[in-house]
Amino acid sequence: MRVSDPFAVGPGTVQVASLYSHRRMDARGARPVRALLVEDDAALAARLRRHLERAGLIVDAVMTERDAIRRATETLPDVVLLDLTLRVGHGSAVCRRIRASELLGDVPILVLSGRAEIGSKAELFALGADDYLVKPFEPAELLLRIDAVRRRRATSRDIRRIGPLTISIAAGDAWIDGRALELTTGERRILSELARSHPTLASREALARAPWRE
Repeated sequence: MRVSDPFAVGPGTVQVASLYSHRRMDARGARPVRALLVEDDAALAARLRRHLERAGLIVDAVMTERDAIRRATETLPDVVLLDLTLRVGHGSAVCRRIRASELLGDVPILVLSGRAEIGSKAELFALGADDYLVKPFEPAELLLRIDAVRRRRATSRDIRRIGPLTISIAAGDAWIDGRALELTTGERRILSELARSHPTLASREALARAPWRE
């Protein structure tokens, strides 16, 4: 969505970006955090991308609903930064489709919008958005919000939702459309390992270590 002054850059922006840049790694510390930026304003997208990359993130930017879903499926981002008004499609549809995806359903979604109405916020939270940041904003606040939504998602990932299947990784309990599944101890352990690795494949070594025989 186009706004005349998307940023309100304050003196603390550079210091905050520098302070947090060493934390811009994924949960395993193996690679930089990858963000998918879905924004229809090319100039704003370029400025956002510049600030985020300066803080150590890898940023992919798209302008349409279709490209957002395609790019998210290709790159499996660690966070989605989502504008509501797109050139083709709508941000709310992107949010809904990500949450319905078996591959992408757990990715944190941070909405960036010029709309401050409580109705817009309520709609996006109901669709599964993790946070909502109203333009204009400081880039430093965006970085802080990204850290916050990723921490919240990380602490909640004992529960994985893969389509109609919900799995407790710690306990191995599982439900399909809210109906509990009857599983053996071995089945629970194997299912937990598969869910922990999703959307990638569990390694043969990890499955061999799981004490699945009863």
